This record gives sequence, C-alpha cells and structure tokens, in this order.
Amino acid sequence: MALRYGRSAGLALGMSVVLALAYYGAFFLGRSLAGVGAFPPELGAWGANLLFLFLGVRALR
Repeated sequence: MALRYGRSAGLALGMSVVLALAYYGAFFLGRSLAGVGAFPPELGAWGANLLFLFLGVRALR
C-alpha cells in the first residue's frame, strides 16, 4: 500500500510499524474488553483479526 503512493522504503517501513502497532492495540483492547465481560471471549480474541481482515479487503479494492 505504501509503495502505491511512493517508492520510499522509509514510508513503507513507517506504515508497516503503524499498522503493526494498531493491530496489537486492537488485539489488547479486545482482550481487555472480553476480560471485563463487555464482549464475549470469542469476539475479544478474534475481533482484531476480523477488523484487519475487513480493512485488508477494502484496501485491495
């Protein structure tokens, strides 16, 4: 995705770090919300995967 907008390796590296941190943040947020009972445990565990699956499919279009 970063290479679509420019050929800079720094931009690609920066976007990958931001996406990785966003994934871990979403994962731990879902895990915490499932831990206090706000979400079912299955949704807390799989929520970040489903969110990033949806975002990945949208990015490919």
